[in-house]
Amino acid sequence: MTHSSRRRNQLAVARVSAAVKDLLLDLVLPRTDRAVFVQWAVMIPFWVIVVITTRRLSKDVRTFIVGLAFVNLAWFAFRMVH
Repeated sequence: MTHSSRRRNQLAVARVSAAVKDLLLDLVLPRTDRAVFVQWAVMIPFWVIVVITTRRLSKDVRTFIVGLAFVNLAWFAFRMVH
């Protein structure tokens, strides 16, 4: 492998890692409404699964879990409205 091809590979890896970093950052702290919608689309099934799996626990634990879900989804809605 020559020096120039090694350098091109390093640049390609740097570009891909920057793109992945931007994607992850946009999912955590979205800049667009579309990204917030993606957060909703990911978290709603997650919270449904969590609530279903905790159905046999005490009512207090279920209430706490449902409250966390509502707070989480309300935060996403608030950021979508901004």
